[in-house]
Amino acid sequence: MPGLAALCRLAAAACALALAVIVFAGPLLALLPTSISSNLDAIPGLGSSRGFVAQILSEPSGAGVWIDGVERGTTPFFGNVQCRGDRPITIEVKGPGFQPWTRELTCREGDTLRANARLERLP
Repeated sequence: MPGLAALCRLAAAACALALAVIVFAGPLLALLPTSISSNLDAIPGLGSSRGFVAQILSEPSGAGVWIDGVERGTTPFFGNVQCRGDRPITIEVKGPGFQPWTRELTCREGDTLRANARLERLP
């Protein structure tokens, strides 16, 4: 029966596709920034906070991001940082076994901060 052979090939292709999704979905999802979904409420236009957008990368990736002493996620980080008057904002990027990377900056509402923190190994 030619119809049965075609159905078997279709079922085999569907199984191969399902297996590929199972095997590769985890690593592909790991490439996406983990902090985007946790900061959607703070992105301009989606929330009530006023500030600037921070896009922070690090070498190595996966380091923790602290803004004014509050842990906000890991790199790659994308989120809104709230302005607090004229007070400077401190951004820290930390990873186990590395020197913390720290920058202090003045908040400029509506700006975008792009930073690539190159963490140095502890001696």
